[in-house]
Amino acid sequence: VFPTLKCAVSRFHNQELLGSASQSYKTKYLPVGSALKFGMLAAGEVDVYLRTQPCFIWDIAAGQAILREMGGDILTLDRASLELPLNPSLKIPPFLAVVDLNYAWEKWLSSLAKV
Repeated sequence: VFPTLKCAVSRFHNQELLGSASQSYKTKYLPVGSALKFGMLAAGEVDVYLRTQPCFIWDIAAGQAILREMGGDILTLDRASLELPLNPSLKIPPFLAVVDLNYAWEKWLSSLAKV
């Protein structure tokens, strides 16, 4: 059993999939506004930022730079490193932002309701 993870989520786009993680992965969801989620990750106040809805490149570019300097990254939900820009519309798909790339994020994600 893993310790309780603190997961920053959007105040507006976090509801459906966040129903329940498996009992192995206790998760406390913290609805937070704007780019504060990246600041909380950098400060160690949360373990992960899960974005379940698309956003735009300007919403995450600075946060990704900070995470990469810390040894973390923004990952697509299939666990690939997110490369910017992704497409001409500058739209970014759902993602997982983390500092600890060695954690079992794939198992944690698969324990959540279908993304």
